[in-house]
Amino acid sequence: MAILRRVRARISKSRVPDAFDLEHRVETAKEVSLFQLDVSSPHESAGFGYQPSPVEVCNELFSSLPIRHQDFTFIDVGAGKGRVLLVASGFPFKRLIGVEFARELVDLALENMERAGCRAEVVHVDAAEYSFPLDNLIIYLYNPFGAEILRRVLASLQRIGEHREVYLLYLNPKNDSCVREFAHEMYQRAGAKVYHFGQKGK
Repeated sequence: MAILRRVRARISKSRVPDAFDLEHRVETAKEVSLFQLDVSSPHESAGFGYQPSPVEVCNELFSSLPIRHQDFTFIDVGAGKGRVLLVASGFPFKRLIGVEFARELVDLALENMERAGCRAEVVHVDAAEYSFPLDNLIIYLYNPFGAEILRRVLASLQRIGEHREVYLLYLNPKNDSCVREFAHEMYQRAGAKVYHFGQKGK
């Protein structure tokens, strides 16, 4: 976790504009407290505020995957302002989807996608209610909610994993024990854990 702590500290202490945001002409670097958002969901208390994922960590994670990226749909659950979707757009995933339950963040993410010319979709929906596509999936989580909602998401992914290849990339995996009830850990990288659902783990 040391690399993650260093990157977080650099983001919070830096007073210069975020280099990634400048490059893509977007705003994704500023944190947003959940209390600043108007969330109409029965699971609001289970969610956390927005924190930007470290770009270098995401790039390392996506590069490490033992897959053909073009065979997979990438989904960021708790997509916030769309920072991770923008990073993922640098890889040849066949589809990019962001799932976010805060309307304001969805609007910001869509604006950022348009500014950057990114083909990602952003869906305004509670993760607990989201119907994941029946496809090979790469799921990204930056600890967006607690174990109660996480279990519902994992149960959905486990069902899809019976028919498709499903990988979970979990940054800051506070609920690792919960995930391991549904999937098995493959490896760790840059403060994150990579899991696989089903029987074909590599």
